[in-house]
Amino acid sequence: MSMSFSIGRWFGIPVKLHVSWLLIFGLVWFSLGAGFMPNNFPNWNPIQTWGAAFITDILFFASVLGHELAHAIVARMRGVPVRGITLFALGGAAELERDAEQPVDEFIITAVGPLSSLLFAGLFWVITRATEQALPVVSGISEFLAVINLSLALFNLIPGFPLDGGRVLRALLWWGLHDFRRATRIAVRLGQVVAWLFILWGLAQTLLFREGLGGLWIVLIGWFLNNAADQTLRQVRLQELLRGVRAAQLMRTDFARVFATTAVQDLVHQYFLPTGRPDVPVFAGDEFVGLVSLKDVKELDQARWATTPVSAVMVPVEKLPTVTANSSAEEVLRLFQEKDANEVPVLADGRLVGIITQADVLRFLRTRETLGMRGPAPQPTGSPPAPSA
Repeated sequence: MSMSFSIGRWFGIPVKLHVSWLLIFGLVWFSLGAGFMPNNFPNWNPIQTWGAAFITDILFFASVLGHELAHAIVARMRGVPVRGITLFALGGAAELERDAEQPVDEFIITAVGPLSSLLFAGLFWVITRATEQALPVVSGISEFLAVINLSLALFNLIPGFPLDGGRVLRALLWWGLHDFRRATRIAVRLGQVVAWLFILWGLAQTLLFREGLGGLWIVLIGWFLNNAADQTLRQVRLQELLRGVRAAQLMRTDFARVFATTAVQDLVHQYFLPTGRPDVPVFAGDEFVGLVSLKDVKELDQARWATTPVSAVMVPVEKLPTVTANSSAEEVLRLFQEKDANEVPVLADGRLVGIITQADVLRFLRTRETLGMRGPAPQPTGSPPAPSA
């Protein structure tokens, strides 16, 4: 079951809420209702107190969403596709389908986030000053939102990857070094230092100064930043290990032929159960027409397996991400990420010559490690092996 649910499209960009967001929304609401509102408006009744806290909470997260929308909208303007935005416990993330191709694009896409938070802070501060005499309630709420947006901007400017400040630093290093991977490694290493400083600070707050909840929250932020930095570093190392590798070296050719007219029940009992493989290419005669996976079959009611042909549940070839035998391993990895794909067919003049799964990439890397191979992998000679029937 998905851990996120959609709240619609904003400026054409899909926006989702992760279930962890509900927790932080509730905590912020409680903090506002039990602390900020009673302290600033002691004469309010509970309905006024908690109602105003709820509205303030909504406006706070609207500001967070505005920050991420700024990233996403500018990314599209700079030619970088956007998969969507997800809000979660520690803020939000604009999910770009790929990295920017130039350091100036990276810089602009990243810098607009903290800039938008500063603009929100300025807007709420203007509202605060304009309403402090006539509308003290509006003024108090606006002042809180001005401070929180200023804090959000300053926090994101910390030069630790994957915070915006770390990404700005990577863009500057990329521009100076002319090496994206090296710039990423430096920014990520600094991000790990920042993450551990957060963790140590949080532990000190918890153990030495008895700031229990606040200290644990700082530790959680540091843990999240360190995990994100580690994941980015692993991705960079993977790209370096696969540099110079072609799809022909990753693909497997021992796939079976399943015809489009085959019943799903026969597919399950004659292929999936005996082999344990998660996918099978589908043919109409000699023509490759699609791919069917365990996931596709699982979505069909078992009572209909015997009467449903494979063609009804497969993903047709025109909707599949495909590569050629000469495509780079980086292109294959990009398709895995961008298309959320588990397998990528390899075609030659429309003819299926191989399939690459994420497991095949891991197998290739393990084999190279076992053989003690270093540097670019040697290129294969001759034509790709013929697929098995």
